[in-house]
Amino acid sequence: MTKYVICAVLFMSTVFVSFCEQICEQNRYIVFFAETADMPNAVVDKILSSHSFCITVPVNSATGVSKNLTQLIAHGKIEVSLSFNPEPNFSALFMLSNIDSKRLGRRSIFKEYISNNLTDFKNNTTKNKFGAFLNHASISYDILCCFAKLGLSWVNMDNFGNNVGGVYYFEGITTFCLYMDFPYDKEDIVKWVQSNQENIIPVLLTRKHLRDVELMGYLINVLDNSKYIKPVTPMYIVDTKANLIKQKPQKFKQFSCNEYVMKKLYSTANLINDYVNASNFKESTYNDARNELIYLCCNQLLEDACANKSEGKRRFDTIYDNICRLLGETRCENETSVSAGVPNQHTTVDPIENGISICNEGLLKSVQVVSKSDVISISFSFEEGTWNKNISFIDFYIGLNDIEGAGSTSFLIGINGFLTTKSGWEYALRVYEDKAILYKYSSDGASFVSNLSVEKCAVSISKKYIRGNPVNWGYQAIVVSDSCDKKIIVDFFNQSTKTKDKILSIKPFQVSAVRCENS
Repeated sequence: MTKYVICAVLFMSTVFVSFCEQICEQNRYIVFFAETADMPNAVVDKILSSHSFCITVPVNSATGVSKNLTQLIAHGKIEVSLSFNPEPNFSALFMLSNIDSKRLGRRSIFKEYISNNLTDFKNNTTKNKFGAFLNHASISYDILCCFAKLGLSWVNMDNFGNNVGGVYYFEGITTFCLYMDFPYDKEDIVKWVQSNQENIIPVLLTRKHLRDVELMGYLINVLDNSKYIKPVTPMYIVDTKANLIKQKPQKFKQFSCNEYVMKKLYSTANLINDYVNASNFKESTYNDARNELIYLCCNQLLEDACANKSEGKRRFDTIYDNICRLLGETRCENETSVSAGVPNQHTTVDPIENGISICNEGLLKSVQVVSKSDVISISFSFEEGTWNKNISFIDFYIGLNDIEGAGSTSFLIGINGFLTTKSGWEYALRVYEDKAILYKYSSDGASFVSNLSVEKCAVSISKKYIRGNPVNWGYQAIVVSDSCDKKIIVDFFNQSTKTKDKILSIKPFQVSAVRCENS
């Protein structure tokens, strides 16, 4: 069977080469941009064994190059590019930089953020010439000019013209408009290239492409056997193929925000600018506030807030209020939070046969904890009946008693906050859509117990780990979402008289366990 597969691959490669010979009288170039640096070792090995394949990989400016990429870089197979983390909507952040500021000797918030990332990237990669790969690549002519002045050699974008691909030059910076429709089936690769007549073809390889070992092996083999299609890096195009780069009028699709969001963004930027001249100014506080503004400008958060999605708007207002409190303001411009007048979002706990049922007003609708013959079964339910895709994971805490000082009050690693002193946990679950991890409290903190499977949003814990009557226990569920690479608490259990928004607004975040009122 393997013999036939190899023959088929060689045949398709021959077809591809023949096709290229028919349509090409000179080299054409294909530039691959990886969506992520996360590639299987088998794909890394295939790239290493290739004599021509190369790819551009985004690298976090603060952490530098990961170990699995060093060998590829050493062999010239990878060009590392700057990846902003978090990555804001650059158009929104740039608009805030037009605010008149009295901050003598300082750059705008936008330029400070960009230049800091560039400096970190240079220090961590020892590179002086490089470009930036943008996940949200909607930018403008002014932003491109700013990028060029700060030293970026290239950048990608996706809001130029009518979703066209190609390579263009704007005032000192090369811009790659990526083709986003590269095939996921190897049988379609030749046809796709045949339909594209560009001299330079910039292509996005998604996580799905990169994790398909068979597809990547086929693609690498095809290009190794091609005489006319040559894989190259963006810097190769910038340095040696300027004559093939197009010049185009500067027409960009513009970013738009509603009045509610823009008013708060401008208010926050003004507050941060004014803080520089405050008598109690601290550089660390200023940096913290600026970083929070970067998160406030993240694309998905802005889209949700502008679309009046309740969860997105709540998170937007929470970060907004955090900046105000950080800089000593109760509320920017004495505005009222969007959460004012929101119901209490209460949580109730009731006994059922052999356990309890927790009903919650939020993303997590209910949890049932039931004692069965040899396991404790914990099932989660959501409004749509399946796992809510807005949720990254749920930390579910179980307190076996109601004694002051018993158990741990600290949340699991990665989440900032605490339980009250009478709500300490003895067992905790970190629950994902397809798996769960059980921890037990020990004197050293959270101690790993076991990996567990999740089936239809339910987890079963063996009674060799935990015993007792679920009706007598206390519970807390911390529901976490990823927003712009930042973990944000988006829901939790609440039996207090305060609203969830009010509890979230108080720092440090602290909540009590919920209990059956009849226990």
